Amino acid sequence: MSHGRQVTAWSDGQDEVRQGFWLENLCFSPASSGPPAVLALDMFDRPGDAVRRLCEQVRIAHASSVIPRAMEEVVARARSRRVGALAALHRGEPCGFVLDLPSGARLHWEIRPMPYLLIRPAP
Repeated sequence: MSHGRQVTAWSDGQDEVRQGFWLENLCFSPASSGPPAVLALDMFDRPGDAVRRLCEQVRIAHASSVIPRAMEEVVARARSRRVGALAALHRGEPCGFVLDLPSGARLHWEIRPMPYLLIRPAP
C-alpha cells in the first residue's frame, strides 16, 4: 500500500531549458547586520533587456533622490558601461554595479546568466 501522492504531469513535453538573465537589486544597510533589503528581482530572456532594466533602476533611484544629485557622474558611468556588461553576459559571466551612498548604505545591482525551465501547459 502506497501512502505517497501521485503527481500528474500537465506538460505536453514541449518544456525547454532556456538561458535567462537574473537581475537583483539589493540594499545593504550599515545599521543592520541582517540580510540586505531586496529592492527588485527580475528574470529576462535577453541580456540587453536585463542591462536596460538595471540602468532604469539606477536612473529611478537617482530621480527619487535615493542617489544624491552630487553623484550624477556615477550614474552616467553606469549607463556608459552597457557594452561591457553585454559582452560579459554573452560570455556567460555576471556583471554588476555597486554604489556606496553618503548615508553608509550600499546599493548593489547584479545580473547573472542563469538557465531556467520554461514549462508550457498542455493545450
